[in-house]
Amino acid sequence: MAAEGWVNALLTGNSSVRARTKFLGAGLDPAVFDWEHSFFGGTARARTEVTAAAAAALAGQPHLIIGDTPTDDTAAAAAGIPFLAVATGAFSVERLRRTGAVLVLPDLVSGLDDLLKWLRAASNEEALRA
Repeated sequence: MAAEGWVNALLTGNSSVRARTKFLGAGLDPAVFDWEHSFFGGTARARTEVTAAAAAALAGQPHLIIGDTPTDDTAAAAAGIPFLAVATGAFSVERLRRTGAVLVLPDLVSGLDDLLKWLRAASNEEALRA
């Protein structure tokens, strides 16, 4: 995604310490994210507060929330940020299609081409810069 001009920042209900711990525990490299431009739930009571802070900080820049729950969609919608759903958690593709997701993928591995195609097509859309 970086080759497409996107910054991989993180928006999570976890604290930054907990997020890093979860990535390392899953065998993922936390360095793939721009931690300076990430937003954490340790500073807010509700996820919608975290998405509102992200939307304000990223105004004028393209941004998109990728999540795996209907709650992620609710938080994205509350801040006017487009939501892309990935069915890697407890919710199925079918269930996530009933959200406001602009795209629903079964996972990021098999859906990577679809994700990149969508990002290329949407990168100039005003909705991503709200």
